[in-house]
Amino acid sequence: MDSESKKYEIAYLISSTVPEDDVVRIAGIVTGVIESEHGVVRHIQEPAEKRLAYPINKQKRAYFGYTTFTMDPSTVQNVIKKLKFEKEIVR
Repeated sequence: MDSESKKYEIAYLISSTVPEDDVVRIAGIVTGVIESEHGVVRHIQEPAEKRLAYPINKQKRAYFGYTTFTMDPSTVQNVIKKLKFEKEIVR
């Protein structure tokens, strides 16, 4: 890495239509994407179902989780791009 790693936090919403057993698997996808870009995961907050303040894609509930990690700033955009392709992650 050319520059110094920085601390980041990514929060995400998983569709409420996803079975509860698959929520942890999808959180693992987020972790996998971070690690594939040479990030170091520091903390994972397991997703928990929450009521949304406003509907997203006509859904009033979603699983909210977040992950803290360190990564080279030049690779953060790659993580965001890869996660946009995951259909279960609504935001």
